[in-house]
Amino acid sequence: KGEKGAESIAKEYSITVENHGNGNKYYIDSVDRPTLTLYKGFTYTFDQSDGSNSTHPFYFSTTSDGTHSGGSQYTESTTSTGTVGSNRIIRIKISHNTPDTLYYYCGHHPGMGGQCHTRVRLFTPFIFQVSCNKAIHIGYGSIAVSGTYRHTG
Repeated sequence: KGEKGAESIAKEYSITVENHGNGNKYYIDSVDRPTLTLYKGFTYTFDQSDGSNSTHPFYFSTTSDGTHSGGSQYTESTTSTGTVGSNRIIRIKISHNTPDTLYYYCGHHPGMGGQCHTRVRLFTPFIFQVSCNKAIHIGYGSIAVSGTYRHTG
């Protein structure tokens, strides 16, 4: 899923805040404080437009629970626009220099957030199957096929 423009968005996350008796927590795409996997070289957005976010600004840090645990806000390749609880969008581009673990947290209240793992995505696995009796060209080389060939990569 992407948007038009110079850079497409790998994933758009929707953030809400809920309290089920154990304090306010961030829900991302309706899941209580999930651990996210963000791939290096990709851009992600976090939508804080829902009114439940109104006093809960969303930030990233290299420290669990961010500024509440002595850490600082992580701002590299991160921008935000709009007003929390109205139309706020946070955009982060995960570069190859982004730490392997980032934490998301509320700027006003401790204990609301979770973590993100940043990973390098090498390729998308694929499966192909060919049935024939002749040479075929796949990718960067040729293979001679006799019978059925199945490759999972």
